[in-house]
Amino acid sequence: MKIFYIFCHPSNKNSFNHALFKVAKSCLEKNHSVIFKDLYEENFDPVLDFNKIDNSIDSDIKNVIWADIVILQFPVWWFSVPAILKGWIDKVLKEGVAYDNDHKFDNGFWNDKNFFYICTAGGQKENYDLPGRISLESLLFHIDLAFSFCGLKPLKNFIIYDLYHMTQNRSWKIFASLENKLTSL
Repeated sequence: MKIFYIFCHPSNKNSFNHALFKVAKSCLEKNHSVIFKDLYEENFDPVLDFNKIDNSIDSDIKNVIWADIVILQFPVWWFSVPAILKGWIDKVLKEGVAYDNDHKFDNGFWNDKNFFYICTAGGQKENYDLPGRISLESLLFHIDLAFSFCGLKPLKNFIIYDLYHMTQNRSWKIFASLENKLTSL
């Protein structure tokens, strides 16, 4: 299987997100053809400017077209994705390439592909599921909708809650769960 993996986290290489990325990278490279993109390491410019031609995303568009599955990995910040990832989505999922009036959702240009995200949240799951609050998956629905609009089919997302109370034992369990998910692709 061909996978395009977009990693989005600015902190040092000792962060939990980087550890997750290393686990995913090791697991995916065993059985799949994978292209990895680290938005922060590449200093990706998320600003969309309609007054200038931006060829910087041409290879990313080609990678989405090449891939069977697109995976996004990011931390949840203020109930959404980091701005740099939102900018990447705005630039790559563009009209005429990812969709047009006649090609969207099931008839989208990329309807032969799947996607999902791996994300971390500092808050406990219960904090998102309280009465009167919206679940984290509902808060991130716009990401699912953007990719679905272009034809990609959503797979089950992998969400890690309560990052601020991580223990070594819990992290090993999460790594094993992630390996199981990625092995089953």
